[in-house]
Amino acid sequence: SNNCPKVTLTASPQKATPSQTITLAAKATDPEGDPLTMKWSVTNPQGKTIRVVWNGKVTTGNAQMTDTVTWKNPPVGQYKISVSISDGQCGKTEKVSTQVLVQAGMTVSVATKLKTYSPGEIVVIYGSVKDEKGGLDLAAVEVNVEGTLLSATTDPFGKYTCRFQIPPSSKPMNYKVIAKASYSGYPPKSASTSFSVGKKALLVKVSTDKTHYLIGETVECTIMVTDSQGIAVSNADLTITATRLKSGKNPVVSYGVTDPSGKFFCTFPWGKKTTGKPIAEGKLKIEVKAEHLGASTWKGYAPGYGSVMVSGCGDGNLECSDPSTYCENCFNCPEDSQCKAEEICDPLNELSDPKTGCSPKMAIIFTTNDDPAYDWRHKYFASNELNFIRKKFKVKKYRIKEVKLSGKLTYLPKKKKHQWVPDKNQIARYLAMPSTKAIAFFGHGGSLVDEARKKHRPSLGGGNTANQLQKSVLNATALNYQKLYKLGYMEAYNKARKEIYSNPKWDCGLDYAYIHACHSLDDNSLLNFLIRQGATYWGDEGILYGIDPLVKKTKP
Repeated sequence: SNNCPKVTLTASPQKATPSQTITLAAKATDPEGDPLTMKWSVTNPQGKTIRVVWNGKVTTGNAQMTDTVTWKNPPVGQYKISVSISDGQCGKTEKVSTQVLVQAGMTVSVATKLKTYSPGEIVVIYGSVKDEKGGLDLAAVEVNVEGTLLSATTDPFGKYTCRFQIPPSSKPMNYKVIAKASYSGYPPKSASTSFSVGKKALLVKVSTDKTHYLIGETVECTIMVTDSQGIAVSNADLTITATRLKSGKNPVVSYGVTDPSGKFFCTFPWGKKTTGKPIAEGKLKIEVKAEHLGASTWKGYAPGYGSVMVSGCGDGNLECSDPSTYCENCFNCPEDSQCKAEEICDPLNELSDPKTGCSPKMAIIFTTNDDPAYDWRHKYFASNELNFIRKKFKVKKYRIKEVKLSGKLTYLPKKKKHQWVPDKNQIARYLAMPSTKAIAFFGHGGSLVDEARKKHRPSLGGGNTANQLQKSVLNATALNYQKLYKLGYMEAYNKARKEIYSNPKWDCGLDYAYIHACHSLDDNSLLNFLIRQGATYWGDEGILYGIDPLVKKTKP
């Protein structure tokens, strides 16, 4: 009888990450020295074959043969790899299999605030633990600093921090830092860095008035120099370098001397516009070298170094899902705006893209269905006009939002009667949104100006004239600015007031206003307040009856 061949199969490594290359080696021998044929196969946990170049590969050889394949960039999962061998004589095919597990891998980073320290200083060690989806929460990190073990746990964004105290008696040397991260379901991962300890050096701290800047703003920088005991160092010579990392602009180098409190103040413009487009700064790295050249208390101290990184418009940092991280959008960095032609920059709109701040153009349809005396009239007469304006706004590709206005029964002295007046603040909230490009109003209108003229001032609801609404829009705009610019209310209010009242032709910038209310065109005050130049306004001169068509006007 003829003996069948024998075959072995090894995988290295058997547990891998998608970034690793797996090496598979098969060895076969035949007792009688018959020629051999070898075939590869690989299946997923469901038993289905997967697409890899060596799946189904057939190799022939002599009585002793070896075949090796490599698997690059394997997808995540558990796989069965098999090799079958036949000599064509023994009457059957021998088969051997092994399992390979591919797990999603982690990436680990570790760094120190500075690269050079003095004996006795505290080293801040920080980094992150992430997978392909982002930061891993509650990952355990063990940090080894030349035999001293520190432990840390990552926050919800995968970041960790720990501190190492350099012994005061430390001699000049290099310290190696190894961070090893562990997380359930992932193989451990390590990263390393190093820092050096030299003789006593001046300590330099660099800070700015804020961390992120808009085009045209000024970076106000404060430099503080102390010795290892924390005593302020006066008359220290400073070399200050500011490098604009994205614009490619040459570094700005300046010099200074610390005052008796050990401080020095400097400023840098952020993307200041001179001619053409503003500079897209991206990031600005401010580096400071401090040394004491004269004979003094600090003679013998090594030069100290400090730096700070500030950023703002030009970063392209549009991912805003991390609330602890500054992000740019179309509002605070219009130079980087990614809004499409059919979109409006309005980060506060609930329908805006959270990454870019871009919002669809909105059409707001206001209805006032709370007046018990006249509710049925507006419902009856306005139903056709409501359907008409809905269709028109859809054709214009506006995103439609219908708002039922709240209000209260108010006594109007000039009309000498009570009337249901909708809440002007509720209307103003939408008029102050940049994304609101069209409105329709269905309700009462007209506020009597005086008995002599017998003319009504157009209004939305009988008590909300253009002047009254402007004040409410001012307040709503101030609240928006408070959120967008991170200002106090009065500062935001003054900014909005200057913008609105300094321009006598200021308006709400609407493209369309459809005011299905009496007296809505007795004069042009409401028209001028609501729509921009060249835009379209529908209203009525006098009392509006159900069968009356609205008058169409364009703002000259």
